[in-house]
Amino acid sequence: MRQVFITGLISIIFCSCGQKNDNKSAFGTSQYTGQYDLGGDIEKGRIGSVTVYSETDNTILFFLNVNRGAPSYNMGQLYGRISIENNKGSFNEKILDYYNGCKLRFEFKEEILTIEYINEQDRDCGFGFAVWASGDYRRQNKLQPEFFQDQMGDTVYFAKTTPEKYNEE
Repeated sequence: MRQVFITGLISIIFCSCGQKNDNKSAFGTSQYTGQYDLGGDIEKGRIGSVTVYSETDNTILFFLNVNRGAPSYNMGQLYGRISIENNKGSFNEKILDYYNGCKLRFEFKEEILTIEYINEQDRDCGFGFAVWASGDYRRQNKLQPEFFQDQMGDTVYFAKTTPEKYNEE
């Protein structure tokens, strides 16, 4: 019995040494990680989600997925990076050459992520007709996500695929 216990203990020690120590939780932005949702019933209005990944001490990666709801169910998605300072960050990117650009302000307050357009004319995020990102997204969990699934059904790993690489495809 003692030999089984010692063998088990040694196995645990060796297994523990082989595991990666994920320092993501040490990042200052880890307080923002998790899943945030907007709306609840696609038949009654727009819905959306934001998946937040702590990249560095002052940057996060986010995947935004929004849907206008019934009856058209137009959709939009956006994968990007923002710097966070004092619970706020801005996303400013020209998605496609023929769009004005997409400028969003992110603000984290307790369990709510508020997204607003910075300027009325800079709402061209490449979404479907009448699909908007703005709103209050309620936090559903605080887990550091490994990946997101885009609207094409592809699984994209945050640590392996940067927004720049994803968006060039």
